[in-house]
Amino acid sequence: MTRKLLILALTLALCAPLFGQLKTYDYTNMTPEDIAQLKADRHAFYAAKSEGIQDAIRNNMLLEATKVDGNQADFDVRYYGLHLSLNFTTSQISGYVDYKIKSTVPNLSAVDLNLIDQLSVDSIFVNGTPAFFSHAADIIAITLPGSFSTGQEFNMTLYYHGSPAYINQQGMAFGSVWGSQMCFTNCEPYGTRNWLPCKDYPLDKPDSVDVWIEYPSTMKCMSAGAIISDVSIGGGRNLVHFKHNYPIATYLLAITCSNFTTSTQTWTYDSYSMPVYSYTVPASPSAKTAFETHMRPVLTALSDRYGTYPYATEKAGNAHYGWGGAMEHQTCSFYNPGFYTDWVIAHETGHQWFGDM
Repeated sequence: MTRKLLILALTLALCAPLFGQLKTYDYTNMTPEDIAQLKADRHAFYAAKSEGIQDAIRNNMLLEATKVDGNQADFDVRYYGLHLSLNFTTSQISGYVDYKIKSTVPNLSAVDLNLIDQLSVDSIFVNGTPAFFSHAADIIAITLPGSFSTGQEFNMTLYYHGSPAYINQQGMAFGSVWGSQMCFTNCEPYGTRNWLPCKDYPLDKPDSVDVWIEYPSTMKCMSAGAIISDVSIGGGRNLVHFKHNYPIATYLLAITCSNFTTSTQTWTYDSYSMPVYSYTVPASPSAKTAFETHMRPVLTALSDRYGTYPYATEKAGNAHYGWGGAMEHQTCSFYNPGFYTDWVIAHETGHQWFGDM
């Protein structure tokens, strides 16, 4: 058994009891047995999660200068506007990305972006002018039609298509999750390049993002930010628009799409009144109940302690995806359908303050 397979087996062994452990505790009246069990479950969860974090540190968190690829230290991506079409028949995607980019050097004449080679770049335009590019070794090397001085901004649009990748449980996957057809992403920390052309560097957060997703009308999609619209465009397809007006790391810009059972509640806190969404697969009604029961009290408890929920002008939510654990994607955490205890919901929601904001 290889080292990676061994780590995966140990992680699954540690997490398996948690996926089947659905007990909700009365924290005001806990028995010694309850306390002992809760401690054991939490220790197993954090041991498994820490193993993954240590792997990420060893594999990726090297010297600061090595974290960016190509000339990525020479520019700042200020905005992403993603227009994506999901094809569940072929497990492929197509679309384009609008960028606002600012030069951080006196004469910026090129831009290097991360994108896995198996996705194809069709064309690139800079301020409306076609740009020359090459795509190899998972880097798109773009020659700008002119140079830009320090602090100067420009617009760029990139068209692409193909089959996204899901490598070492990072990237975008199409598949069946608890009997439901699903497309989802899971990218911490450097997996966004497996489905989205981007500067895949966690410290370079765009100021805002827009996400438009075209998808089958029998399904529902979730991503970062407020839901601006979700309308039929004919031919059995819908188009949903999410808008997020906060800085966000690329790995926190996530997508999940399936035949979700959805519900919307309202959380009120001080002067805020915010929608709270639950997007769950039909085979896990208990998860829907858990999200609806615990999410709003968790938001209130954490806001009382750490300050108002950071994204109270947009939304909070919980949605299902196909990875084996849970992940604090910005404004909506994603969960395995069997993973929904009260303290896990509190843990992932807590990351909206510590980790996301």
